[in-house]
Amino acid sequence: MEGLEQLGTYLVLDILPSIRWFVPEIILFAGFTLAIFADLTTDKPGATRSAWVALGSLVAALAATIAGMGAALPEGLGGLSLFRGAVVFDPLANFFKVLFLVATILVVILILRSRDFGLRKMGELHALLLVVAAGLCLMASSTHLLLLYLSLEMVSYVSYVLVGYVKEDRRASEAGLKYVLFGSVSSGAMIFGLSILYGLTGEMNLTKIGAALAVSPGTEPAVLVASFLVMAGIGYKIAAVPFHFWCPDVYEGAPTPLTAFLSVAPKAAGFAMLARVTIHLFGQAGSLLAIDWPLVMAVFSALTMTLGNVIAVQQSNVKRLLAYSSIAHAGYLLMGLACVDRATGTLSERGLFGVLFYLVVYLFMNLGAFAVVIALREKVSDEEEIDSYRGIGPRAPLLGVAMAIFLFSLTGLPPLAGFVGKFFLFAAVIEAELYWLAVVGILNSVISLYYYARILKAMYLERVDETGEAPPLRLAPSHSVLLVVLAAPTVLLGIFWAPLAGLVQRSVGFLF
Repeated sequence: MEGLEQLGTYLVLDILPSIRWFVPEIILFAGFTLAIFADLTTDKPGATRSAWVALGSLVAALAATIAGMGAALPEGLGGLSLFRGAVVFDPLANFFKVLFLVATILVVILILRSRDFGLRKMGELHALLLVVAAGLCLMASSTHLLLLYLSLEMVSYVSYVLVGYVKEDRRASEAGLKYVLFGSVSSGAMIFGLSILYGLTGEMNLTKIGAALAVSPGTEPAVLVASFLVMAGIGYKIAAVPFHFWCPDVYEGAPTPLTAFLSVAPKAAGFAMLARVTIHLFGQAGSLLAIDWPLVMAVFSALTMTLGNVIAVQQSNVKRLLAYSSIAHAGYLLMGLACVDRATGTLSERGLFGVLFYLVVYLFMNLGAFAVVIALREKVSDEEEIDSYRGIGPRAPLLGVAMAIFLFSLTGLPPLAGFVGKFFLFAAVIEAELYWLAVVGILNSVISLYYYARILKAMYLERVDETGEAPPLRLAPSHSVLLVVLAAPTVLLGIFWAPLAGLVQRSVGFLF
C-alpha cells in the first residue's frame, strides 16, 4: 500500500504537472503511431498518406512549441524542471525544438520529390523521422545523465535504419553498417564517461554533478578521463575531429534527403547537448581539470575546420564534398563553445549566441545545397559528380542562382546570412582573445571558397560539349518553390538579421 501511495504521489505531483510542458514530444509520438496505421491501410507503393500524417504532426508540434515559448517562467530559475529533473523546459530547449521541427518538415518535403527511394511504401520512413524528431527534442532538453544517453541513442539507432533504408542499394547498406560500427564505439565511450561522473558524485543531474565536483578534491584525473569520454560521444554526433570518420562514407551512401537531414538536425542536437554539458558541468567543475578546457575546445575547433576544408578540396563527388564541408562547419561552430567569459570562467554568452545564430542560417543554406542535388537527379545522369554540373547554370537559371546563393553563404561572403553568422562567431572569438583561432578560421574560409567555386565554375564556365549547345532544363514546380523557400531566408537573414538575433538573445540570455 505504501508503494502505491508513493506511486500515486509521484504521478500527481511530478508526472501530471510536467505533461502540459511536454506537448510537442507527445504529438510526435502520437504522429509516429498514426503514420504506421496510415501505412498499414494502403497497399499502394509510394503512397503519400503517411507523409501528410508526418507533416501534420510536425506542424502541430511546431505550433505547440511556439505557443510554449511565450509562457511565463518562474523568476530566478531560468527554466522549469520536469519529471523530477530529467528534462528542462526553457528558452534554449524551445529554440532548438523549433530548429529541429523546421528541419524535419523541410526534409519530409524533400523526400516527397526525391527519386532515391523508388516505388516503395514510405510509411515506416515517415514514422521513423517522427521518432528522430522526438529524440532530438529530448537531446536538447535533457539534464539527466540517463535521459541524455537514451535520447542520443534514440536518435542514433533510428538514424542507422534511415541510412540503410534502401536496402537494395549497396552503398546505402555499407553506409548504414559503417554508421553502426562507429556509433557503437563512440556511444560505449560516452556511457563509460557518464558512469564515471555518477560514480564520483552519486548524482544524475548535470547541475548537481557540477556542484558536487566543484567541492570534491582529488577527483581531477577521473573527471578528466570522463570529460574526454563524454566528448567522444558528442563529438561523433557533431562529426568533430577525430570522431568524424563515419561522416563522408555515410553522407555519400545515404539517400540524399536523409544526408541533408543528418547534416543539419542531429548536428544541431549535438551542439545543444554539448552546450548544456559545458554550461552545467564544466561551468562549475572546470577548475578541477588539470588542463585549460577552453583551449582544448579551441584546438578541436581548429583541427576540425582545417581537416574538413583541406580534404574537401580533393573531392569530385558533390555529396562527399558537402560531407567534408559539414565537418568544417562543425569546426566553425566549436569556435563559439571555446569562448569563455574571463570574469566568470564560464561559457561566453556571445559565443553561445554565435553558435545558435549560425545553426539557423546553416539549416537553410546546407539544406538548400542538398535540394539542388535532389532536383538535378531527374535531369542529369550522375548528379553527384561535379563534372555533371557543367553548363547547368544557363540551362536552369533558378537552380544555378540558388546554388550560387547557398555556396557563397556557406563560404561566408556578404551580404548573405552565412557572413552574418560567421561574423558573430568571429566576434565572440576575438572578444575571448583567441586571436590565433580567428586567424585559422579566416584562412579556412578562404580555402572553402576554392572548392565551392569549383562547383560554380562547372555550372557557369564549362560547356556540356564542344558545341556548347544543350536544351534547357525545366525543374518540377515543387523543386522550384522549395529552392526559393530555402534561398529567400539565406539572403534575407544576411540583410534583416535583427529579428533572428533578438530571438537568439532571448534564448540564451536567461543562462547568464
